Amino acid sequence: MYRGQHLRSDMDYRWAVSLYGCSRRFISFWHNIISTMSPTVFREGGFRFYFFSREEPRMHVHVQRQNGEAKFWFEPTIEIAQHTGLSQKEITEALRLVQEHENDIRNAWCKHFNH
Repeated sequence: MYRGQHLRSDMDYRWAVSLYGCSRRFISFWHNIISTMSPTVFREGGFRFYFFSREEPRMHVHVQRQNGEAKFWFEPTIEIAQHTGLSQKEITEALRLVQEHENDIRNAWCKHFNH
């Protein structure tokens, strides 16, 4: 599993328990904490769009795919802040999805950060 991936099934828990040598209860506890700290806004096209709860106040969204990730600013305009491991094609697709879901992301930001 990669950072931010959700435990979706009993098999995921068994895998995590065997990998980390912890109880299912412990894995579930930490999974809930991590999910709260970096809530997923939506998933589409193999991407996960999410926030980090304890990061800078400037509105932005993180985008993750299996081989890399990026961060997009929303102000003053939507633009890429940084990226690693994503191809130019993946960055372009992620940007298109950010623009397409701009209102949903902004609303989720305001709800999550109580703005």
